[in-house]
Amino acid sequence: MNPPLRAALYGTGLLSAFAAGWLLKPTAHPETGALARAAHRSQPPGVRTPSKSAHPLAASGESWLDAASADLAAVRAAMQPGVVNQELIDKLGGILSIGDASARSPQWQTVLTAMRAEDASAIKELFRAKAKDGRHFDSEFEAFCHRWGQLDGPAAAKSIVGEYAGKEQIVAKVMQGWGSRDAGAALAWASQQPGISQGTSIGAIVEGLGQRRVREAEALILANPGNPAFERIQGRIAALMVAQEGLSGTLPWFDQIAGGDSPDKFKKSNLETLLKIANQSTDSSQAIQLAQQYADRAWLPSAAGDQIGLAYLGQDPASSLGEIAKMPSTDAQTTATRIILDQWGPEATSEWLVANPQHPLFDTSALQLVETLAKTDPEAAAAWAAQIKDQKMHSFANTVVEMNQRNKPNPK
Repeated sequence: MNPPLRAALYGTGLLSAFAAGWLLKPTAHPETGALARAAHRSQPPGVRTPSKSAHPLAASGESWLDAASADLAAVRAAMQPGVVNQELIDKLGGILSIGDASARSPQWQTVLTAMRAEDASAIKELFRAKAKDGRHFDSEFEAFCHRWGQLDGPAAAKSIVGEYAGKEQIVAKVMQGWGSRDAGAALAWASQQPGISQGTSIGAIVEGLGQRRVREAEALILANPGNPAFERIQGRIAALMVAQEGLSGTLPWFDQIAGGDSPDKFKKSNLETLLKIANQSTDSSQAIQLAQQYADRAWLPSAAGDQIGLAYLGQDPASSLGEIAKMPSTDAQTTATRIILDQWGPEATSEWLVANPQHPLFDTSALQLVETLAKTDPEAAAAWAAQIKDQKMHSFANTVVEMNQRNKPNPK
């Protein structure tokens, strides 16, 4: 069935134009038609070059980069020490009138490099005026907050954080900018502010510092052991390293960390980050190789167990479990075992457990079997739960069985 062309054209007010041939025939004067034909002799019939005036920037031959460069030059020429640069404010206001965010954002970022501390309050008022008129520019405002934090952290924090304390993303941008220039002062200030999230502030400060000097960010985290806010972001160091050096440039750094005296939690967190990045790369086999490289470490994370389990897929499950049992990390053992048993299935797992009651992975395997059977065969699940010797696993297995029994619908 053909689409309802006539109805569609009528709906857009184009039916009469189509019927009259306005959309098919040129209406230019004969002389201008001749000029147009001469301009297009090298093109196939029916092909026309779009008019340069089809886009506002194209009309003058400008790209957004041309426009931003011209704006930046004018702004820099108008600078006077200690005086608000009105030329900058006007140019930024004009940029905010660009409807296309993909064109507006890079132009904003370029011209914003000319901002000085003395311009900050006027730019903030510019956003306030736009918001009053119902127009909000979140990404541009966050870029402004970051820049102000770089230029004058104390003033930016006092003004922005005081007003937007409940908006963590905005607070983070200020602290990130301040942290990139003076992390110590930013941390000292944030520690005295009960109204803002310490975790958000510390994370942003370390992020800002790490984007410029990643090894200083690493040292800062390691200098604050036992602080939950710093411990939560330990794995960000590997991410910052990869952003600057790539995965291939970061792995030698981590190998030194893995063999050094850094806390195990720091090693574990950063390996988790590297495994995630490697798994998302175009060569995901790097993640398996990375996990296997550190399989003999007690701090090996569960994510590494996933990769090691994948490496054993297709091999004899019983032999694979024997190799997994040699790993000192119980976290990695658990996840690797889960992958092997998923491949094996409940029946084969039950048979293996019956034949291997003293195997180091008996409890881990039995617990997974309980989780698998709890929904389909609760009596069998309860029987296997009773066989688990480890007290924590035994208690968890019983909880799994009880919860499934409680949620089981009553027969009508």
